[in-house]
Amino acid sequence: MATGNKPLLLYTGATPNGHKVSVFLEELKAAYGSPDYDVFSINISTNVQKEPWFIKLNPNGRIPTLVDRSRNNFVVFETAAILLYLQQHYDKEKKFGFDPVTQADDYSVMLQWIFFAHGGVGPMQGQSHHFNRYAPEDIPYAKKRYIDETKRLYGVLEIRLSQDREWLAGPGRGTYSLADINVFPWVRIHKHAMVETLDEWPNLKAAQHALFIEATMSVDERLKLVASSALLSLFSSRKVTTPITSFDLLTRVIASGPPPAGLLPGPNAPPTFRLTDLARFEAILENLSNGWDHGKISVLREMQDDGLTVMDVRLGSGDAQLGSSLPGHGRKRKRQVDEDAESTAGDSEEQEKVEQARERVKPAPTTLASLSKDLKEVYNILQRSTAKGRLLAEQFRSVNGSFEPICPHITKDDCAKARRLASLDAASAAPTICDRIHFRPLLRPHTDPSLGHCSYLNTCYSEPTYAQSPSIPPLPSHRQIGYGMQGGGTVSLPSGLGAGGRGKEKAPCRYLHFEVDWDVTDGGGQPDSRSEVKKKPYKLGIGLGPTGKETRVLPPQWINCDLRRFDYSVLGKFHVIMADPPWDIHMSLPYGTMTDDEMRAMPIPTLQDEGLLFLWVTGRAMEVGRECLRVWGYTRVDEVVWVKTNQLQRVIRTGRTGHWLNHTKEHMLVGVKTVTDEAGNLKFPSWANRGLDTDVIVSEVRETSRKPDEVYGLIERMCPGGRKIEIFGRRHNTRPGWLTLGNQLGPDQIFEEDLAARIQARYPERPIHGGGF
Repeated sequence: MATGNKPLLLYTGATPNGHKVSVFLEELKAAYGSPDYDVFSINISTNVQKEPWFIKLNPNGRIPTLVDRSRNNFVVFETAAILLYLQQHYDKEKKFGFDPVTQADDYSVMLQWIFFAHGGVGPMQGQSHHFNRYAPEDIPYAKKRYIDETKRLYGVLEIRLSQDREWLAGPGRGTYSLADINVFPWVRIHKHAMVETLDEWPNLKAAQHALFIEATMSVDERLKLVASSALLSLFSSRKVTTPITSFDLLTRVIASGPPPAGLLPGPNAPPTFRLTDLARFEAILENLSNGWDHGKISVLREMQDDGLTVMDVRLGSGDAQLGSSLPGHGRKRKRQVDEDAESTAGDSEEQEKVEQARERVKPAPTTLASLSKDLKEVYNILQRSTAKGRLLAEQFRSVNGSFEPICPHITKDDCAKARRLASLDAASAAPTICDRIHFRPLLRPHTDPSLGHCSYLNTCYSEPTYAQSPSIPPLPSHRQIGYGMQGGGTVSLPSGLGAGGRGKEKAPCRYLHFEVDWDVTDGGGQPDSRSEVKKKPYKLGIGLGPTGKETRVLPPQWINCDLRRFDYSVLGKFHVIMADPPWDIHMSLPYGTMTDDEMRAMPIPTLQDEGLLFLWVTGRAMEVGRECLRVWGYTRVDEVVWVKTNQLQRVIRTGRTGHWLNHTKEHMLVGVKTVTDEAGNLKFPSWANRGLDTDVIVSEVRETSRKPDEVYGLIERMCPGGRKIEIFGRRHNTRPGWLTLGNQLGPDQIFEEDLAARIQARYPERPIHGGGF
């Protein structure tokens, strides 16, 4: 009688017992992706279930009945028996129940509530339904008896759920299981049993509502909520920009991590997308383009390859704006059609009013959305990167993920407390702590927690780990011996009342400091479980820098010298120059400074005929830096901003110089030295890879004046190979492929033979280490 070839065949109808099995099968599909099943729909009012062919399957002549084609067409009837059969064979991880051996007590409790519903709630509520709606004669006694008995059984459920529980079985507050799936489809149609409201049983009402919303959502509807949440997060944080292909957007959604707990109203964790869900994801995007609670999405279907592109996303102008003015507004979910009219009365009329109001208050289309289909396609083509640009981006992308997200609650205790509070609102309990990095406070005898966090945290002068840094020079009063850990002299760091230097010298800082709190069991027991991404080999010789080919990178080279008097002509020409000058900010600093005139007189022009200059400037020196670029013969073409964060990943607000706004960020001016074409436009060096990186770096501060390491990667991607020099560097700045000049570097190290020869000829007294390479 039935067609199809899926593993399971379900004979069912629109009744509570029929819904139970359908709900569980959908839960299994959402959790495991299987089993798939065919449905043979039966209208019990026609008595199809009493026909001989059905009696052969189920002698009781009732629905539901399950046929397991994958197990030699094994037949199971009776609702509770079907649920337990499906759990035994298809719920391998016991996500919806308990193991009868290792969790014997919980399994027994689950069976008790299954049989309670099977022998009590179902028969009594069914009799109330019959005598109040279908009995051929009016029998007041029967009506009252079964209504009262239904209410009594609801009271039993209320007693169980009022014991600080969310679900009927399981430890603690309970676990969503077959016990709940088996009873709540009956509670959902309480009005059919002449029980008009569940207000008398508040805990039962809350649990029934959560389960009903969960049960009536298909996998696609759940994924739609997941997609909506992910899109809102990605676009509001500007991690994604349009236009973007559906495949690229899907990969970003997957990479953004699991959906937040509590996204769905029910007890289960939200489903996640896979790369094989591209067609489903595109269908969701097209659906959201017709109406999105968080704004407006414009999509375009490609004519040639049938691909989908998200052209534009506007936040804050969608259906969500109607929420405050429309009654009962919330997430719009599709409900299953109930042939026996078991759904709550009046919902359809209310929904119709909401839809009519939405039609009247549609947001105005965006400029992009108002374009014709042909113009949208032209816009999409113009916004796409070139094939060369895409190859360069792929060639220079990071091979590993070095980003370690930090918990916003800082400590494990605060994280656990926040998750406990969140789990009270969500339907399922969250893990004790999240899988992000946490910190523990360092409580020393002199620490006063009431003072709060130290403004400098791990860069506070009184922190023992700060004094161990090899790049910290001594104070001016202690320079006669040498440069701290490098020069063999002692390191003398001022400290005080949490100001990292203010207050009585040598007084320990009394504010709170932190260290990383990581245990072997955190994050699945692995400090970093990410695997490196293998790059594809490219045969096209593009983006390889000035030489046009891959070259062997020299080890770090450096020259220790007085930068104001050194003869720069012996160094030769460079493709890239980076400088972090000691600008004079008219304050006492633990290093020497240079005046503005000394900076203008620097012989930078002798180092380049064509190339790029990256110049770090302070707030006061920003205009002086721009002037220096002009004096040296450069054209400023960009500006990289370093947004500074502290140990706890908060934005820096204070510093030792007193200029508060200066400490939030720092600027690096980008200048180019080149020629212009006939039209007066700059001709960028042909070897420069442009458009690969952003011009904003968010990175943690370290020692005084130390810049983020990310800037080296940015420059090396822009100019692979070639000669690079850093001026005003210190020991921590030395890097393969770079020549570093500074006065705190120690004995010279040179590997370029011709450079070593020129220096030796100019400065015969200088010892040079390194030799050939």
